[in-house]
Amino acid sequence: MAQEGEIVRQIQGLDSDMQTLVYENYNKFIAATETIRKMRVDFRSMEDEMEQLASSMSSITTFSSQISDKLRTRRQDVARLSSAHSTLQKLQFVLELPNKLT
Repeated sequence: MAQEGEIVRQIQGLDSDMQTLVYENYNKFIAATETIRKMRVDFRSMEDEMEQLASSMSSITTFSSQISDKLRTRRQDVARLSSAHSTLQKLQFVLELPNKLT
């Protein structure tokens, strides 16, 4: 009988400790739940923003490629004209050289 009473007291003590533990940590559990909920919402928002960013980057890449293709021929023309201009300047210098020497 004494052993049974001791076991009952231990059970009651453990029960009381468990209630105290739950009571002390209840606010922590609630805060953790709210934090997890906020993180879930934030991650969803961030995923949407990342998808939008990826879409924008894809559009920018496409537009950049199109612009580069359109300007490629003009770039080549400008390079040829620049080379011709340089050649003409050298030719002009050579043609003006006799007048400068006299």
